[in-house]
Amino acid sequence: MKLPQIERWRRLKQASWQTFIAQFQNLQLNQFATWPLTVKLCSWLLIFLLVFAIGFVLAIQPQHRALQQARLEERQLLQQFSEQYLQLQQLQQSRQGDQALQKKIQQLSAASLSASQMPALISRLQQAAKHSKVVLQDIQIEAEQVQPYFIEQPISLTVVGDYHALALFSTQLAALDDLMVIQDFVMQNDIVQSQHPRINTQFKLLSYRYIDAEQPTKTVAEQALSAHSDGAVHRQQTTEHLQ
Repeated sequence: MKLPQIERWRRLKQASWQTFIAQFQNLQLNQFATWPLTVKLCSWLLIFLLVFAIGFVLAIQPQHRALQQARLEERQLLQQFSEQYLQLQQLQQSRQGDQALQKKIQQLSAASLSASQMPALISRLQQAAKHSKVVLQDIQIEAEQVQPYFIEQPISLTVVGDYHALALFSTQLAALDDLMVIQDFVMQNDIVQSQHPRINTQFKLLSYRYIDAEQPTKTVAEQALSAHSDGAVHRQQTTEHLQ
């Protein structure tokens, strides 16, 4: 019983579609009022779709493209802003590092010696030996070592004293404000016999000064010669006292 009903509906649908097509074929444009309602509705729908398509192409599509271009430019600007903000942070950190480095350089520059201050350093070494009660037997100012940005001035020292005096002398050297490095320690028993055991200590003292602070004056060895000769009397007196 269902098959006849389905067949009937199929034939009815086909007849309705054929009727609809026939109505379109028999339309007359000057008699719009006599058009069937279904044909009117379809015509209105087609006209609406056509107007919408034309409006989209002429008005909406350019604005849509402009909106997409604006969004693309927004993403690019945001990316540029992020990159520039990161560069700004890195620049601030770099400036802080440069300021810390500049401060450190100023401190080192203040602690470095100029050529005219070498005699004063020799005098401070003699005062440290005097306060420590060690014998400053020899001071030799060696040849300067020129580096790209500074000059290294080696000074060889030979001191004699007991363990406590040598420890105090090392403390006195460490307390100096000058930029110095102590290296090449050689310690051995003193040949001269005395009541208290004494140690003969040889080491090298390296002082530094910047090249741009150099002045075309006499050499460091010449400037320190007078200070070294003035300390000879003190070394002789201290040696006689310890003996």
